[in-house]
Amino acid sequence: MTADKDALQLVDPRVTVLSVLGRTGERVLYDAAKVQEKWGVPPERIPDILALMGDSIDNIPGVPGVGEVTARSSCGSSGASRRSTRTSRSSRARSSARRSRRTATRRSLSRQLAVLEGTLPIEFDLERFRIREPEWERLRALWTELEFTTLLKQVPARAVTLPAETVAVVDRTGWREFLQRAGDRIAIEPVVTGAAPDLALHGVAAYAPGRARLSIGWPELPAGVTSSGTTRRR
Repeated sequence: MTADKDALQLVDPRVTVLSVLGRTGERVLYDAAKVQEKWGVPPERIPDILALMGDSIDNIPGVPGVGEVTARSSCGSSGASRRSTRTSRSSRARSSARRSRRTATRRSLSRQLAVLEGTLPIEFDLERFRIREPEWERLRALWTELEFTTLLKQVPARAVTLPAETVAVVDRTGWREFLQRAGDRIAIEPVVTGAAPDLALHGVAAYAPGRARLSIGWPELPAGVTSSGTTRRR
């Protein structure tokens, strides 16, 4: 399944290509007959089409001044890619031999870029293609380095394992001792009941990874805040 035109050269009796058109979202299943209908050439001639018209998505330059219609007409009418190149070259660059040589070189390079190599020694292991849970931490590091902020939103939040033992409830003195042990990494969360705007603050739960156990107690509240969660009026 791909929208890349160069993949159509792979179509044969055992291979079809499912393409989704970008503008309409229409799905087209390409077999050899469908390739011939759409492009006017058999699948193996798709590189000749791309060598003439180019493909900006795959950085295939093509021949200047040749678009899809001209490429289809040139490749489909004669059947020989070299002859179609001469036709395009003579009609569009006859006035300059230097320009003609440059056009031929560009077309040759474009065709090399368009041809998909099908003889690579690849060992196929079906198990490697089974759907598995992504390695999120490796993806997090990679996407952070590459600044892929949109993809980073798909990474699940890191799971935090809380201790199973009974959570200590401490007073203000115990809270200060906890902060001294905690170091510079600490997670806190208010313990409240009720619904806004009538919230009652009962304490603060705190956890410091590896340095101190989770505790619930009364910290030194900021000036103006009472245990009921309201602000004193002055």
